[in-house]
Amino acid sequence: MQQNFEGIQGYLNKLAGETAQILAAPQWVSPTLGGGWAASRTVQYTKFAGVVYIRGQLSTLAASGTTLFTLPVGFRPGTVGRYLGSTGSGSYPSAVVIDTTGVIQPFYSAGTTISFDGICFIAEG
Repeated sequence: MQQNFEGIQGYLNKLAGETAQILAAPQWVSPTLGGGWAASRTVQYTKFAGVVYIRGQLSTLAASGTTLFTLPVGFRPGTVGRYLGSTGSGSYPSAVVIDTTGVIQPFYSAGTTISFDGICFIAEG
């Protein structure tokens, strides 16, 4: 009986910890930007319930194909993906490629900025 109670108590403690984590506000992290890129609106990422969210906006001061920033292990997608965004004015499309090593590069931008608002994906692992 005592052993059964300890098992139930352990499960309840684990459940309480997971619930507290779910209810806690997500912590947004500002990455180190690649050379030649500047944030026109602070770029940040977070992970909630296994989904990575990215927000913010960069000014395109560097050449296409350069690294915008790199996501750390635990925040990377399981497959390479192209994600659509918009330019700062919202008038033109932009896109980024996020590979499985976490490297984020511009894929296309018809304007002078790249917006990350609305980009989200399931984190690998």
